[in-house]
Amino acid sequence: MNVRPRIFRSGKRFWGLGLLAAAAGMTCLYADDGPIRVSEGDLKRAATAMVKPEFPTMARQLHLSGAAEMDVFVGEEGDVEKGEPKSGNPMFTSAAAAALKKWKFTPFKADGKAVKAVGTVRVAFTQ
Repeated sequence: MNVRPRIFRSGKRFWGLGLLAAAAGMTCLYADDGPIRVSEGDLKRAATAMVKPEFPTMARQLHLSGAAEMDVFVGEEGDVEKGEPKSGNPMFTSAAAAALKKWKFTPFKADGKAVKAVGTVRVAFTQ
């Protein structure tokens, strides 16, 4: 059973629990078919290996800098299954995706068992 965060739900059943969880700095979870959604902070805290991306040669020659926002899909074992670009220059998103595939995470858990997770991470490229 996979779970997905649900804090800002207007239904009576989740609203009070969401406020309590938010006040405690936690995420309220509910059962669903997809991976759990985690914050960038949770992703970085769970990372055991973070490979820095190589600066693209073409971007260096053009004196470009910027960032790539990527959705990182983490499997039950803590390996990155894929990285999908959300925004950024394609030169930077492809370099970020290649580096993210080498990242490793402590497995995310829900109800005591490992689950798949997805979160957004911002990768900066500066010269």
